[in-house]
Amino acid sequence: MRQPPLESMIRKMDSKYTLIVVAAKRARAIVEGEKSLLDELKGEMKPVSVAFDEIDRGILSYQRAKDSIK
Repeated sequence: MRQPPLESMIRKMDSKYTLIVVAAKRARAIVEGEKSLLDELKGEMKPVSVAFDEIDRGILSYQRAKDSIK
C-alpha cells in the first residue's frame, strides 16, 4: 500500500487543517458511492487512504471560498 508523505500533501494545501477537511470530505463521498479518481485503486484501499493518494497525486484539489462568515 502506498502511503504519501505528509510534507508532500501539505505543499498542495494551505494548512494541515485544510488537508484533513478535504480528505475527510472526499473519503465520505467515496463511502457514499462515488468512484475513486484512481482506476488502479479499485477496492484495494480504505476511503481515507484513497483520498490522501488522490491529494498527493494532484488529482484532488480544493477552492477556498472568497466570502467570509459574518
